[in-house]
Amino acid sequence: MTRVAGWVLLMLFTGLATAWLHGLVDPLLPAGDWHGMLSGLFVAVTWPSLTWSLRGFAGYYLFEVLPWLS
Repeated sequence: MTRVAGWVLLMLFTGLATAWLHGLVDPLLPAGDWHGMLSGLFVAVTWPSLTWSLRGFAGYYLFEVLPWLS
């Protein structure tokens, strides 16, 4: 059960980080027809990349890093 909770928290935290990064990058993307596609592409690449790179925290280690969760 803690493994599932770790994955849920990982998806939540990486989603929040992606939203924050998207807020920083969005004004830098050129306005026009391509803005929506480039913005969606940024989210589609960043969120899985963050999740994949931080997947080691999805197990029991997440509860050691964030002791207030247990």
